[in-house]
Amino acid sequence: MKKINSIEVEILSGNVTKLSTDCLIVPEYYNKTYATALTQRLKYCGAEEGMKSFGGYLKSEVLFWGDVLSTTGGGNAKKLIHVVMLGGEKENTFEIIQKSVLSVLFEAKQNGIQTLAFPISRNDCKEFGYDSSKIVEMMLSAVCTYANSDGIIKELAIVLDEGDPDYFKAQEILEEYDFQTSNDYVRDICDAVVLE
Repeated sequence: MKKINSIEVEILSGNVTKLSTDCLIVPEYYNKTYATALTQRLKYCGAEEGMKSFGGYLKSEVLFWGDVLSTTGGGNAKKLIHVVMLGGEKENTFEIIQKSVLSVLFEAKQNGIQTLAFPISRNDCKEFGYDSSKIVEMMLSAVCTYANSDGIIKELAIVLDEGDPDYFKAQEILEEYDFQTSNDYVRDICDAVVLE
């Protein structure tokens, strides 16, 4: 665990629906509903109403990259924040991640949410074209740019899949990386390791 802008950030692995949190983040596809392992688990653990609300909203509104929608939670999460971040062009990954994470943090602040769990699955990483440790690095650079002066948000757990081969590498990035460096530097590092 490491404090970034007064937010305690930690990297976990496992089933995110088992975490007790004020809010669980649901990565969504651009302008469509798509059944993922996470959305199926959320329906099973009692968050079906929130998932239906998001699906209903998409029938009448268009959401763009980084757009968020808060719905009721279920199970161990009091609330869900759906964020449109999947299905984009790989060369836009850095901007999509930055906008998505910042949008989630601003939405959480407006709703007085103190603890968040943000899952990133291996399938999500394939969508982005990067391994999970680089996605985590991009997410953390966004947390660095967020101004949390009022301290409403206390904790952010980034949750990788159980058995993710980059779990320990992601933890090292959190513990050792100097997050005061510029976003351009982070982007250069990430651009150098785009997966084929």
